[in-house]
Amino acid sequence: MLNYRQTGSFARTADIEQLVKTAIWKRLSGQEQDFLLSLCVLDSFTLRQACLMYDVEPLPDGLLRQVEENAFIRYDPACKHYIIHSILQDYLRGLFYQRCPEQMQRTVLH
Repeated sequence: MLNYRQTGSFARTADIEQLVKTAIWKRLSGQEQDFLLSLCVLDSFTLRQACLMYDVEPLPDGLLRQVEENAFIRYDPACKHYIIHSILQDYLRGLFYQRCPEQMQRTVLH
């Protein structure tokens, strides 16, 4: 539906990974992609943690919008954290594994 809203056509893909890549990932700027990759190792995060993970203070407006307006990131007022939807989270972690050296993966994800 996101792809239809943005392009006026339905994305025809065989799997969820390709759909996420087509409808979400390719539409992000390089900065937004790097930012989301920096957060994917966390199960949930605060804005402060997002700043620390991306090593920027304050969070630029475009990245703040990405957190607050992304349909795949929700805010949980009970714990005051943002949570990336599992579909996007799985995709991001797959990219993380592809791009990071094995030693860093063990350190960060375990």
